[in-house]
Amino acid sequence: MSPAKSPATARKLTALCPTRSNPPNDNPCKEIPRMKSILITNRKGGVGKSAIASQFAHYLADKLQLRVLFIDLDSQRNSTKALTTKQAAMLSTTNAAEVFTNRNATVEAGRFVVMPGSDELDLLDMEKERRNELAGNFKSFISRIGGQFDVCVIDTAPTHDIRMKSAIISADFLVAPTQLAQEAIDGIRFLVQSVTLAKGSLNPNLTFIGILPNQVMDTPFHKENLAIIVQHFARLLIALPSGGFALIRRTTAIEESQAEGVPIWKHGKTSARDAWRKIEPSFAHIAATMGVLDSQTQGVNQHGN
Repeated sequence: MSPAKSPATARKLTALCPTRSNPPNDNPCKEIPRMKSILITNRKGGVGKSAIASQFAHYLADKLQLRVLFIDLDSQRNSTKALTTKQAAMLSTTNAAEVFTNRNATVEAGRFVVMPGSDELDLLDMEKERRNELAGNFKSFISRIGGQFDVCVIDTAPTHDIRMKSAIISADFLVAPTQLAQEAIDGIRFLVQSVTLAKGSLNPNLTFIGILPNQVMDTPFHKENLAIIVQHFARLLIALPSGGFALIRRTTAIEESQAEGVPIWKHGKTSARDAWRKIEPSFAHIAATMGVLDSQTQGVNQHGN
């Protein structure tokens, strides 16, 4: 057991980590050498990527006490609404479209900040002569604001346009949520092609963490499609240290938490807390892969600390 910290030591730690409101005793200020960015995306809509992106951002900010920037590249603004309804995150005065159109775009520093989606995002791909400039502005912004945050979470629309392409060439990590339907499985192939192209040219350091089956049900249909994914894409699934693969089972608790604007573990229903216990190992492993959660802390967090 670690010795108790003196008030003087506590004050020093607070000064070092002003955004860490309740740092873990054994690792009060986990050093993040530079901001890590993660893209949550799929070319198929309706796979639950925005809910996963939002809840993962909550996890990073609330459970891991990291400084988090969330960029909502979807004009539907589902993530923006979910993260700001209860003011869990601060709404930036700079919207996500400005990151593309303004080469000098800035964002407020904060513990948890959301750059909201806007209607202008849907118009970006129409500016064909400016696509390289727009993508360059986005990539430059991600590099430029690295000192303000520990992690940047990017949520995209399910369209392979300038938004998704820019995010793929700018992110450090990528996770692809997918449903167990044939259309979503087909979308995996296209996404893998995009990742391969990016790694081969504009973003060689991109790490594809893997595909994350979502809204999984214990039905013959889902079991059959999960078997297809395991057969054809086993190397792309996210293997957990405890065995098996990362997946998120179908539960209304996620939808209810999103609607209420709270992390699933803070939802009042027992079913939500039960669902979180099954989800947390997947989130923890993704965070550990990104280098923002060490293995010791990962074990502690998963046992209820």
